[in-house]
Amino acid sequence: MTLTVMGKIYIMFLIQKIDSMLSILKGECKMNKKLIALCATGLLMASAVTVHAEDTMHTIYTTGTAKISVPADMATFQVTVDSRADNASAASSANAMTMAKVRRAVIAAGANVSRLETTGYSVSPEYRYEKNGKSVLTGYRAHNVLKVQVDNVRITGKVMDAAVDAGASYVDSVSFGLKDPAMYQDRALAIATKSALRKATVMAQAVGKRVISTVSLYDQSNNEEPTVQYRTMKLAAADNAAVRQETSLEPTEQEITASVGATFQIN
Repeated sequence: MTLTVMGKIYIMFLIQKIDSMLSILKGECKMNKKLIALCATGLLMASAVTVHAEDTMHTIYTTGTAKISVPADMATFQVTVDSRADNASAASSANAMTMAKVRRAVIAAGANVSRLETTGYSVSPEYRYEKNGKSVLTGYRAHNVLKVQVDNVRITGKVMDAAVDAGASYVDSVSFGLKDPAMYQDRALAIATKSALRKATVMAQAVGKRVISTVSLYDQSNNEEPTVQYRTMKLAAADNAAVRQETSLEPTEQEITASVGATFQIN
């Protein structure tokens, strides 16, 4: 520890006092030597505490925030194929054929083949209810839902149209997001940290001091991955696909925020 000038002067003063007290104590012929040592130790400990108090670390606590806007670079949506037949086997078979066509069509249009995912499938009976409350079996329905990801948002509408043209019953749950949101979150966090340091520097300079080191940093961000929900929409197959205009979508930019708390030491 580096002692201040006042600290050194105070220690010299204490040493002189200790010498004076020892002289007095030695003059007492019956004084216990252990008591002399105890008194000297106590005085030295007191001096150490005083010097430590004079050298207490001076700190500034600040916060920093950041918000950046990033264009979406991916889109996801759901494609549903519903098939009906007199029996479950026929409904399932028809559904499988149509979904295979849809799958080939969205891949050809630009969907990410590695991110195609079946999110729902069922085959169930359908009934008609008579006025007397009796149910009558009318057939079977096969229901198949495929989640599609497009890594180029500019062709999202084209891929959706390809699914409908291939026989999809409807397309919905369109949303936009980022393939690597962590990269942008790190960027925002760095900006927020620099903001906290800038504030501390300004505050220190205002009182004639300067920042000399970082004591602690705290990430106070809400680290949920941002996703811009565009809207839920349904596209039905057109009677004449050749004359249908391509679906156009305009995703909004994503806002990513970060917040940090920081403690800095000043001189």
